Amino acid sequence: MGTFAFITLDQKYSFATSIFFQTLKQVEASLSSFPNGLVYRLNHHRCIQTDPIVQDAIEKSLYYYKRSDGYFDITIGSLTKQLFGFGTSQEKIPTIKDLKQATLGVDGIHMDQNSICLDKAIMIDLGGMGKGYAIDLAAARLKKMGVQQAVFGLSGDIRCLGECQVKVQNPFVSETVAIIQSDSKDFAVSTSGTYRRYIKDTRYNHLIDPKSRRSQKLIASVTLAGSRQNAFLDAMATAIGVMPLKKAWMFAHSLKNIDYLIILENGTMIKHGNRISITKPTGFILFPSTVSAYIRLLQQTAE
Repeated sequence: MGTFAFITLDQKYSFATSIFFQTLKQVEASLSSFPNGLVYRLNHHRCIQTDPIVQDAIEKSLYYYKRSDGYFDITIGSLTKQLFGFGTSQEKIPTIKDLKQATLGVDGIHMDQNSICLDKAIMIDLGGMGKGYAIDLAAARLKKMGVQQAVFGLSGDIRCLGECQVKVQNPFVSETVAIIQSDSKDFAVSTSGTYRRYIKDTRYNHLIDPKSRRSQKLIASVTLAGSRQNAFLDAMATAIGVMPLKKAWMFAHSLKNIDYLIILENGTMIKHGNRISITKPTGFILFPSTVSAYIRLLQQTAE
């Protein structure tokens, strides 16, 4: 999946290590938009035979699309894969004209019992939830095997079975800015950020608003934490990361029982929830009661 994976568990559960990595390989074979992945084949041949993992991931993504008011849109692949070429040897910055003319729309995805097909010019990119999906499947398999204590992750998606602490990375330099303390037997954390993939500099990052078709400029990273599925948190963090700032904050705050930490490009931190403790601030720390006033100030300054 083009990133790092890890797993930490007690010696008595060592048998689960191979299952974990086998699961990641299985999901990658289905959801990867790079050569040898089924999604790559779907994007380039328009149709594939139904695959349970691809179908399930797309069905979940269509729900996330509705849940996020269209800001989580897997047909963003028409931009991220076809125009920008993120993660390939053909990375480039497309023209505004090309961005405007690109075809997006979840109505261009068609599934039945036998096949999954895309309309002409539609390309999908499951990178905004695929890692979380892989972690969810691994968690389900490990729990079924009786694993009760483990910490494992794939890039910014981390799962805790049992008690754990998770460090949140500074999006500007290599250091920890916050610690998240789990409070349940099954706990998930997901971080999405502009610093993870970009062309030339973070102005042309992979977190692209499907409505404006522009890369995110104000939000550097979004971390969500709670007793939810990683795929859900992964998708919601991606959606928040591409939203206009006011909508991003209001949407994050609407997620029930989810703690969040949003770090802006100017270093300002917006925090909610007792499970997140900031250890090294990157700038001012805002809490929900002060965010609205701060956003109004930013808007007045920009005018």
